[in-house]
Amino acid sequence: MAGKSINPDDYKPNCLTIYPSHQCNLNCTYCYIPQKEIYPDEYIRPEIVESGARIVADNCMKRKLSFVVGFHGGNEPLLHQEKIEEYLTICRKVAVEHNLKFIPHCTTNGVIPEETAKWASKSFSRMTLSCDGPPDLNDAYRKDRNNNPTSHLVEGNARIFSQSLNGKDRFLIRCTISSLSVERMVEIVRYFQTWGVKVIEFYPVFRSKTPTFPDDLIPDSRLFVYHFMKAKHYGMQNGMKILFPGTRVYDFHSRFCMLLQDNLTLTPDGYITNCYHCTQNYSGEENALLYGKYCNSDHVLELDKEKINGLYKIYINELLECKTCFNQFHCSHGCPEICPFEERYTNTINPDCDMEKWISLAFIINQAGYIKEFEGTTECSDFFENVKYWKIN
Repeated sequence: MAGKSINPDDYKPNCLTIYPSHQCNLNCTYCYIPQKEIYPDEYIRPEIVESGARIVADNCMKRKLSFVVGFHGGNEPLLHQEKIEEYLTICRKVAVEHNLKFIPHCTTNGVIPEETAKWASKSFSRMTLSCDGPPDLNDAYRKDRNNNPTSHLVEGNARIFSQSLNGKDRFLIRCTISSLSVERMVEIVRYFQTWGVKVIEFYPVFRSKTPTFPDDLIPDSRLFVYHFMKAKHYGMQNGMKILFPGTRVYDFHSRFCMLLQDNLTLTPDGYITNCYHCTQNYSGEENALLYGKYCNSDHVLELDKEKINGLYKIYINELLECKTCFNQFHCSHGCPEICPFEERYTNTINPDCDMEKWISLAFIINQAGYIKEFEGTTECSDFFENVKYWKIN
């Protein structure tokens, strides 16, 4: 979508994402939603969920797509099972009315009762579990609200998910990599392998808009690439997918903005958001990232086409460096560290995108039938730094 004008009427979201609440039982060091404990404890209202479901289901029916709904955001969705059951019932009913295949997905921190985990494993087609690896790594930054370790609960519930969701891509691990864990990525993959996990996504700690942690928690990008490639090679040898969502050569992908992903994302207070950083508007202030809200009088979600059009216009102002990059249609374009909706943004900003470029180059080499192994970080960096590429006109 970047680089061309889009008519706001063309926005037809075909995936529904629900942030049920801001309640969370963890206190992760690198959480990207600071001070969420000051937000109201309210859950999203059922009528808002139904309105969003009907918008998405209509689009899915026209495009002959399955109806996908995900429960996600800076919270733990499974804290109140009865709420999620109610939302699932609503969405499933709408899917049936539209004769659509229903695919519910949930992201969880795994710090939930065993019975809830068993229920979730039967209720969702796909589950994503956030875990940072062996107990010493996971417990370093993912403690509960009372500063207690959580890995013992996570591991037990992970085995429940793995046994029930035994399809290759139905159970996924989301693993955050910090400076503490970057050199242990192969070990982390082996650890998850013992659970029967087949798919792992590695996310490096990133600088958030309102950082609450020191920069030295962020892993060195060159170390990340080297150890990611080692982990990916190990995964290939053992029937596992090791992924880095920041670059997806196999997919057309840009920033993580919801508009670009055809995703309708609802906040607990009934707004439609374009960014996973923007999860509420309890103060009712004007916010360019919120392009719709639930109208209590008309009982429907209303999309603000003027705001949508304004958001699309901003996408046209692409980073100059991205316009000539071979990876421009497959990476996050500096998101979330570089955001085109911030005042300090200019298209001359140079993103630190070695990580994205090098991992994409490694993927291309692999698709050509080759595996490139390196003796160490220096050799790895020297190789990619000396790769020359240019656009063929």
